[in-house]
Amino acid sequence: MARRRRAWGEAGCLAWLLVAALVAWKAGPDRFLAAFLAVFVSFHLLRFFWRQAARARLRARLCGMSLEELDTLTGREFEAWIAARLEADGLRVRNLPDSGDFGLDLLVDLGGTTLGIQAKRYKGKVGNDAVMQAIAGCDYHSCGLGAVVTQSHFTKAARAQAKASHLPLLLADREDLPYLPEVLQAFARDSRGSLLPEGEDPAEG
Repeated sequence: MARRRRAWGEAGCLAWLLVAALVAWKAGPDRFLAAFLAVFVSFHLLRFFWRQAARARLRARLCGMSLEELDTLTGREFEAWIAARLEADGLRVRNLPDSGDFGLDLLVDLGGTTLGIQAKRYKGKVGNDAVMQAIAGCDYHSCGLGAVVTQSHFTKAARAQAKASHLPLLLADREDLPYLPEVLQAFARDSRGSLLPEGEDPAEG
């Protein structure tokens, strides 16, 4: 969402430049410069809308994938699917670079609480190593909540590790993926009370 707002802000600036170029064309003496500016800005506006349309088509294609199709994705493509699925539901998502991510792939804003996601596209079950990496990444990025999301399933050790974590940590597996935005938002609501100082009523404020 934040990325989308920045993109449309860029389009607005280009549109104002185009208007300025057309005004200069009618009123100014240097019509060649005005014409050049108008063509330049028009090209970038067209490129912007073409890129937006391409992103929308990609988002629609990703969101329409079946669980069986998710099994064929690479790890990076699975991250893109999670981001597209959450953004389609109106959530703000930030992709983290591969270097320096410290165990996280995505940051999601859930009503003022940041949730860090580690995406795991696995053939087998996801073990507790992934859980420990997600916890460490959430600590580094100061996340209030964490999640490991996979199109597979989790081992008993992974679930035990998540349950023992000092940080509220969700393990979202294959059965959760069709409802992922709702699952994350419900997790955030359920966890909000545990994030409050002791003795504070979650209904207050």
